[in-house]
Amino acid sequence: MELLSYAATLKALLHFTETPSTQLAKYVEYDISYISKWTNGVKLPSSRSIDEINTKMGRYFAKLIIEHHRESEFCSRFALRNSDDLAFEISQHLNAAYRNSIQKSTPLIESMPHTVLMTSGQNMGQLLCNLLNQKDISISEPQELIFYNDFCMLCDVDFWSGLQDISLDMPLNVYIGLNLHRIAETPNYLGQLYTILNKYISWDVTIFPIESTQSNNFILYKNKFMLQYTFLPNKDILCTCIENAAILQSVYEKCAIEKLKQASLLHSVKTFWQFDPGYRMSFYSTKTFFFFLTNGMEYLLPQEVFDNLQKQLPTEEKFIIEQLRTTWNEIVNTSQLHIVLPFSSLMEYLETGYIDLTEFQYRLSASERYAHIQYVLKQLERNTSISIGILTSSPNTIHSEKGNLSFYSNYKTSFFKKNSRVIPVGQNTFYMIDDSHLNQLFLNFFQQLTQTPQYHEYNRDELTQKYELYKPFIDKILNLSSSRLSDTAIYH
Repeated sequence: MELLSYAATLKALLHFTETPSTQLAKYVEYDISYISKWTNGVKLPSSRSIDEINTKMGRYFAKLIIEHHRESEFCSRFALRNSDDLAFEISQHLNAAYRNSIQKSTPLIESMPHTVLMTSGQNMGQLLCNLLNQKDISISEPQELIFYNDFCMLCDVDFWSGLQDISLDMPLNVYIGLNLHRIAETPNYLGQLYTILNKYISWDVTIFPIESTQSNNFILYKNKFMLQYTFLPNKDILCTCIENAAILQSVYEKCAIEKLKQASLLHSVKTFWQFDPGYRMSFYSTKTFFFFLTNGMEYLLPQEVFDNLQKQLPTEEKFIIEQLRTTWNEIVNTSQLHIVLPFSSLMEYLETGYIDLTEFQYRLSASERYAHIQYVLKQLERNTSISIGILTSSPNTIHSEKGNLSFYSNYKTSFFKKNSRVIPVGQNTFYMIDDSHLNQLFLNFFQQLTQTPQYHEYNRDELTQKYELYKPFIDKILNLSSSRLSDTAIYH
């Protein structure tokens, strides 16, 4: 009898013993969805767990067969020897079918008809877009996309520019390898990394350490497809698309996602202010800060903003706002504070009044924005260690595109915060920088933006002069915004 695939063998055993998949799932302690994938050939059990799974199945099926006195019939049907240890024979039969499935799928790596020769990484990026668009991407649950190669190397071949057609709203858990030595040697890579994090704001990205290689690189979209590619000496790229379920699962297991998370250089979190108030206390325990703010100006706020916020919140959250007020007034406002505002973000704030105040998305009324301007000028007079600068957009700065990712640093630790208004509901809001070296590289990168011709820093007198000069224009913006929108609003 020809040895069947694992899926066909399992299906035959279920049929012979008239076993519902739900009962088998309960016995082997796996969700019914796994049993369904195994019997339909969509997925194979993990190589680490296959012996345990097959042993349990062997016992289960043997018990049913013996109870119904069908041992001889079963052995004849499945071409097995009639042994005293039927459970062992069944588990070995399943193991052989499993190996058969793996062996039959392996040659596909070399013989897939989807192998193509590409002249640029941009073409490979476009191929990835096409493949993602062909799959069912309408599902709301985030899918896993793994770039098992160095981010810098993909920059070198212009891969990321090929992602222009990818849906920006597609929820993805993305894992990207990064060679820290290369990114340290060439700071321009930091700008490209920030651009990717900012542009694909709906992604939840984990960055893990990896060495640069010229071969054995791949991009894996879990359970869907894999692009395996090699950089050739003439700079062409040999790219193979693999969609075999067994291969995809085997490669995914080798990626060891949990290990990648544990060794992460940067990872996303939903929140840490409310669930880990100690982090906020630790972050603001220093007296020097650098903030690159793209989502409104949430610092140097007038007291009436905190008062109005508290009026709109339930009792249990009013305490959080009071903690923020204390932190801002007693620590941040009295510290050495360097704030960089992209010009486009400043204009958007003046027009809309939106700010992200840690967990709270709040819209300042026109009167609150007037009060905010005055309060900023007053704090600049009180504390000469506060500096505010404006960064205009140009091809030489990272903000030729709309900024949605703010950077916060106390010179020891840093994090990014996404614009909550442009990410899907339920997506993570923050990026924690886990590696001290990467933290310093990002801090250096943003500080170096203040050395470009597009940046201008203002002291209190200069800022006052600018305000008086542009006050008629600012008045029009605030009046227009006040007539369009209702008064203060909170989004939480």
